[in-house]
Amino acid sequence: MLDLQAWLALHSVDPTDPLAKGVAGGAGRRAGSDGTPLVDEFAVREYAALRQQSEPTARAFLTDVADLEHRFPKLWTAVMALAIPVWQARKIAATCRDLSMEAAGLVDDQMAAIASGLPWSRILTTLGAAIMTADPALAEKKRQRAKAARFVQLCRSEDGINTMIVRADQGDLVMVYALVDRLADISMLEGNPELADERRATAFGLLGQPAMVLEMLLRHAHDGTQPTAQPSPIPDREPDDATTTAPGPADPLPDSGILDANDQTKPTPPDAHAEPPGWTAEDYDEPDDPAPVDHSNVPDYWQQRLRPRPAPEPPAPVWDREPDDPDPPDDHNRPDRSGLRLDLPGLTDLLTQQGLGTARVGSCSTCT
Repeated sequence: MLDLQAWLALHSVDPTDPLAKGVAGGAGRRAGSDGTPLVDEFAVREYAALRQQSEPTARAFLTDVADLEHRFPKLWTAVMALAIPVWQARKIAATCRDLSMEAAGLVDDQMAAIASGLPWSRILTTLGAAIMTADPALAEKKRQRAKAARFVQLCRSEDGINTMIVRADQGDLVMVYALVDRLADISMLEGNPELADERRATAFGLLGQPAMVLEMLLRHAHDGTQPTAQPSPIPDREPDDATTTAPGPADPLPDSGILDANDQTKPTPPDAHAEPPGWTAEDYDEPDDPAPVDHSNVPDYWQQRLRPRPAPEPPAPVWDREPDDPDPPDDHNRPDRSGLRLDLPGLTDLLTQQGLGTARVGSCSTCT
């Protein structure tokens, strides 16, 4: 950048002298856009030969540097301070090539304050708004020029696949893309196994069949828009007859078990023949140390749990070891005492039924 600045200063031409020549012998030409100084007309060719570049490339470099230095001084200062990349500053200067000197100054004030640190997409959006604000007439002229350049082009077929290039209004293309994306999602819901891009291409082909498109959209019009169904409250007591009407003002209330302030009706006793509800996991979720039932802090659900509990599981067999005799007598008729005894409920009765109870009693009497 600095060598280009020095090159332009070396080939500058006096603007007050119409017959002035540059150091290369050429007449004075504008180095860039409105507001830039005059330089030798051969300055671009000499710089291209010196840097071994093409003439269009050298001209673009010199023009951008001249615009940044004289039309965007704040951006130029930011570039010299390494706050803005050189390529971004050149793009901004090239986009504002048609602006006047005053309008370029307005854009320079806005862009220099926010361009540092922003992503390039945000910079382009801000730049477009700044150009429209600085010169609305020029922005409208460019819009009309771009609108006249709209087209739709169908390229040659390659293995049965074509490429279509469309240049149209931004809002129209956004709506078309949203419709294509929606049709692609519907086709996936209906079992299309293709990838996302393939489904969009298939959906784009459906745009030529508006009746089918309308049918698909109506068929899935409420996908994801149904309100969540709220569970209906469970009534405390089901009516005996489906045709029973609500009690009137003079009719007595049904027997619901609720005591009135002026009514001494007793609560309805529970049905003794009704089957109790099944046990659930919540019925076994008891605290480690429940409070007594007659305590005032005991919740109601503890006092109202009148359903029978399931029978406990029978205890598992337990093997007990009896102490060994330190001095066993030399009696070969002594029963076998290996030190293990099976403590199983009902074992004695079982042995008695099989005729072994008497032997067991005799052995035990001998031991004692």
